[in-house]
Amino acid sequence: MTVRIGVLGLGSVLYGPYLSLIERLRREGRVEVTAIYDPDPGKRAAVGRRLDLDPALADERAVIEHDAVDLVLVLTSMLEHGRLTRAALAAGHHVLVEKPVATSLEEAETVLAEAAEAPGLLMCAPHILLSPTYREIHRRVRTGGIGDLL
Repeated sequence: MTVRIGVLGLGSVLYGPYLSLIERLRREGRVEVTAIYDPDPGKRAAVGRRLDLDPALADERAVIEHDAVDLVLVLTSMLEHGRLTRAALAAGHHVLVEKPVATSLEEAETVLAEAAEAPGLLMCAPHILLSPTYREIHRRVRTGGIGDLL
């Protein structure tokens, strides 16, 4: 199965932890980036060249409404996270949103409530919490094997 990704936000967060992983998963046939958007046309052009992708989408709605997107990766400014995550979930997509999921507790509660009803799954970074190492740490803390945390 190949997961088709739409990326919102093409700045430093994309170039940090995500782009090299996306490129590796592309080579393995596990993901395909099908849509990208950033308000900066230079960033769109650079990522479009790197991923051999047309960067001509008009706005974030074009990514969210794109027919060939399974997962929306939200890497925009923090102020946009809640709104874009909610829109992508409402469109039926899975969403991976960088931290924070929203910039207020009220908005975060709304995002989580809508995610519970949405057909897609919501994953909030840092998703390292799913790693076997962090799961084992959590288990040991929960069962008292590590001791009292301060």
